[in-house]
Amino acid sequence: YAARAEAAIAAAEASALEARAGLGAPDLRAPRDGVVVRVDARAGQRPPGGTPLVTLRPDRGAFVIARFDGRALARIAPGQRARIALAATGQTLTGRVVGLEPAVRDADGGLYAVRIALDDDRVPDAGGGRVTAHVVVDRVP
Repeated sequence: YAARAEAAIAAAEASALEARAGLGAPDLRAPRDGVVVRVDARAGQRPPGGTPLVTLRPDRGAFVIARFDGRALARIAPGQRARIALAATGQTLTGRVVGLEPAVRDADGGLYAVRIALDDDRVPDAGGGRVTAHVVVDRVP
């Protein structure tokens, strides 16, 4: 019985040591400068390692993902200029097409996601809202 008791004591001490180690303040580091716009955790929760806890809106490197139908895509190419109107504020921004990829397929050829990097590197506070995007298609770069 003594061996079992000693093993139980050792296991309990190891559990207590692990619990004490978890009591320290967590170290949360953001991958870039920005503003926290959403928190997905509450005090006292113990999420598994690697679980995203917050959503961070970057201060720099702003972009818009605009959806275009397949017919329009034939005239859109990386490098073309674009104008973006923010629905929430009416603000107009400019940018350049940097990427194209399929978004949703349907009977008419589908929608495509067109990534537009904004010229002004500062992220406007659009709250993730809707925009209207116009790509200048008079010439393909």
